Amino acid sequence: MLRMKAWLAAAALSVAGVGWATPTANEILRRALDLSSGVQDYTADVKLTHDLDGASEQSTTITVYFKRPDKVSVKSRSFVVVPRDALTFGNLSKRVEAGADVSLVGTKTVNGVPIYTLKIKPKEAGAQERVLVTVDGRRFTVEQMEVVQGQTPVATLVWQHALVEGRYWMPASIVCTLPRVAGVGTQPGGRATLTFRNYRVNTGLSDSLFQQAH
Repeated sequence: MLRMKAWLAAAALSVAGVGWATPTANEILRRALDLSSGVQDYTADVKLTHDLDGASEQSTTITVYFKRPDKVSVKSRSFVVVPRDALTFGNLSKRVEAGADVSLVGTKTVNGVPIYTLKIKPKEAGAQERVLVTVDGRRFTVEQMEVVQGQTPVATLVWQHALVEGRYWMPASIVCTLPRVAGVGTQPGGRATLTFRNYRVNTGLSDSLFQQAH
């Protein structure tokens, strides 16, 4: 009986150890990618609010269409600029498929939830871009992404998620911050907020919808 209790205690410790083990960088990224892998296409109405380079805040409503692997179309009554990464789940699949080194550079716990920070960097020599991705270790949703060119941050995106159709974790809102970058091809600074509603997932969007995407 004592031997049985000792075996059960050892088994419980073993299970606890497995449960608390930190996954590898590639495991975290794979689970984050798998989370949206069932979404072949989606349509959503999006309220876009932006304030660039100190201009007065403006809002407009657009309709967004997405189809894998990376097709995006935006329907709007006026000209708008929407960060592509905000509409393609961070465009992580394309970055990884292009060849990249993935490393785990940070781990912390917030309200009992493990939060992981990954660094994704292209393998080719001389590549300047790297991406820091923050992942919720409970749901494996991407919570934040920072794009850095050389030593200069060029974009930060912060996600909030909602469960759609009881099965898909989709963006509820995304805040994209663009620090002003001076020099050749000056990037205006500011912030854009996208608020999503009326999702329609996997409706079989036609490729022709994206032929004149803007």
